[in-house]
Amino acid sequence: MAMTYVAHVNAYKNYRKNRVRADARRVDAAHATADDVLLTEHEVAGRQGRSVRTLQNQRVNGGGIPYLKLGRAVRYRLSDVITWEEARRFSSTSEKEQRKA
Repeated sequence: MAMTYVAHVNAYKNYRKNRVRADARRVDAAHATADDVLLTEHEVAGRQGRSVRTLQNQRVNGGGIPYLKLGRAVRYRLSDVITWEEARRFSSTSEKEQRKA
């Protein structure tokens, strides 16, 4: 039985989402090397489960992950991404409020 178009599109979206997450895990493993790995905005968005547009808005408005501009390409250092993520790590909702004060 053939897949409907919608089922095919959804299957492809799931494939891409899982592929990006797998790529992010491989990049984490590669971080053990001396050189810092550069990630594209699509890789960072997939790693964090956010949209590329959110990253773009944060670059304009500030408060996002530090990035590199190499010609027209935007790249994020894996170490900067990990540092940014660790700074937003909480054990409870009250801990988040205490950090704001």
